[in-house]
Amino acid sequence: MTVIVNLDEGEHQRRLAAGLAPILNRQVLTALWELPHRMPLAADAVPGWVRHELLGTPGTVTIDSDTWTRTVRAPLTIVAAVATGRNLRGAVGRVGHHSAVAPMAVVTSSPVDDIDVGLLDAHLYGIGVAGWTSSRLVILVEPEPVVANRGPFLWWLAENAYHTLPRPALIDGGSDGW
Repeated sequence: MTVIVNLDEGEHQRRLAAGLAPILNRQVLTALWELPHRMPLAADAVPGWVRHELLGTPGTVTIDSDTWTRTVRAPLTIVAAVATGRNLRGAVGRVGHHSAVAPMAVVTSSPVDDIDVGLLDAHLYGIGVAGWTSSRLVILVEPEPVVANRGPFLWWLAENAYHTLPRPALIDGGSDGW
């Protein structure tokens, strides 16, 4: 599966300067989501479970005696994803559970006919489908537009995508090859 992303250059540069790695712990991300970004919150308004999860997570929050301020945000936005494969149903299965996050598409190298159960699954999840003929790519199903609900799960997916980006490209600040 190939994931297409928009890198948040400001957050990326801040993380590089702070030496902050991708945040892959879902509980930490859920706790971070409870705090507004760059808006101090009174320390006594921060739930105990949030304090517990975020203590010891340098570079994510600024804590003083009166306030807690979240300093980190998602490093990128997932724009779309494309899976390839010979089996349409298998490729749809790889992206189907992410179809509520961003537009998804499948490109299959095998012929697809009207009774392929993978087409039913693609329609069900709003996944675009394209297949190769002998000479060109033919779009069989257009992907549905997606308005993702922002939240900790989407942030977690963004952190995982950020984690898989090639490190030399990130260090150089280039985006070639993503």
